[in-house]
Amino acid sequence: MKIPAEFEDILRGVELTEREKRFLRWITSWDDHTMQNMRTVVEKVRSTLSTLQAENKELRVELEQVKRERDAAVEDLHKLCPAWKWDGQKED
Repeated sequence: MKIPAEFEDILRGVELTEREKRFLRWITSWDDHTMQNMRTVVEKVRSTLSTLQAENKELRVELEQVKRERDAAVEDLHKLCPAWKWDGQKED
């Protein structure tokens, strides 16, 4: 079963189960206002997901930078105090 034409554009690339496709077909049999509301909800979810993915990518870049800075600081501490040890774990 295909995704109903009314939802093809906003659900392109999304894998749906047959049950989900039947649900969308059922929604399209309702009045136009209801179907448009459903489209709006899906569009908002996709937009939010896109925003969160972009923010996640930025945070991962920042995390890698912080890890590099931490590693450099640990290396500097080892040079200043060779007996000092830190393995990234809490000491008992």
